[in-house]
Amino acid sequence: MKRYFLRLICTILLMGISGKLFAQSNSSSGVPFLNIVPDSRSAAMGDVGAATSADADPNAMYHNASKLAFATDTTAFSLSYTPWFRNLGVKDAYMAFLSGYSVLDERQTIAASLKYFSLGDVDFTNDYGDLLQQYRANELAIDVAYIRKMSNNFSMSLSAIYIRSAMGSGSYNNLDLKPGNAVAATVGLYLKDDVKLFNKETKLALGVNLGNLGTKIGYGNQRAFLPANLKVGGTAQFKMADKNMLAWSLDFNKLLIPDNADEDMSLPNAIGKSFSPLSLSVGTGLEYWYDQVFAVRAGYFAGPSKYNVQYLTAGTGFKYHALQFDLSYLISTKSRSAIDNTLRLSLIYAFK
Repeated sequence: MKRYFLRLICTILLMGISGKLFAQSNSSSGVPFLNIVPDSRSAAMGDVGAATSADADPNAMYHNASKLAFATDTTAFSLSYTPWFRNLGVKDAYMAFLSGYSVLDERQTIAASLKYFSLGDVDFTNDYGDLLQQYRANELAIDVAYIRKMSNNFSMSLSAIYIRSAMGSGSYNNLDLKPGNAVAATVGLYLKDDVKLFNKETKLALGVNLGNLGTKIGYGNQRAFLPANLKVGGTAQFKMADKNMLAWSLDFNKLLIPDNADEDMSLPNAIGKSFSPLSLSVGTGLEYWYDQVFAVRAGYFAGPSKYNVQYLTAGTGFKYHALQFDLSYLISTKSRSAIDNTLRLSLIYAFK
């Protein structure tokens, strides 16, 4: 058990210090993988995404599904892959994200996603170090969303989520472990408008995403809140000379679960207490496109001061007809960061 607890505790601590990658996870919330940014585009821009353009981007399913009401293609799919904790020498931890959407008509769109997080093999041992069982710990979330365009400039979305977390199974030294299950809902809002700024044609957008509002998740006798999160962001997209486009995005995130919340506390009560004190994560990023073929991105993220998490991000993207490839790289500005040098890869295929 000691070896198991060592790895499990290290995993939880790593998740807790990973800032926005785990959406300010604290000791009161479980399954922090729900708030890991899965795609390369947003990860390259400081983890923004509440109001970035939804042009053929199925990954909006994670950031703010309501953006998909204005998708330029009728159907698109995306697959993203992130090796996890490679900076610590961990070889078998990774996250995969599959998402897609389909436009039903002028007003309605449906979307779905699957997020899978593998923590690798966990060894259960007794007090003498004898191996009792090896368990492949993993977590997954399945989302489905309905998106509706309310006007030419405003849309809303409602998502239902099923979450399963399998950190172990069996009884060891009077500790009962079993996979945990939970359900949740997410609501998204998106507002956009075309204006002129600095004599440039500009698209302004505002996005709000209230995510992971649901039941508690339990591992045997213990329960934890889901990492409910409020995300608010804005984007200004400037049409430059000829075939050039530049966008600037800014997101604010607030974890809606207070530190050390009692597991018997109700969700509304927990949300109310989470605003005292008010601690926010801030992400900002730039995206440059040339002729909608080649993209360069950069960003910066700063978590709440108590987590001491800050990092720079960068990435690029290439589009060839219906196929788009994106990658991102994270550089921590803090020493000995568990998430330093994190690489993400994403592939998108769109149908007109």
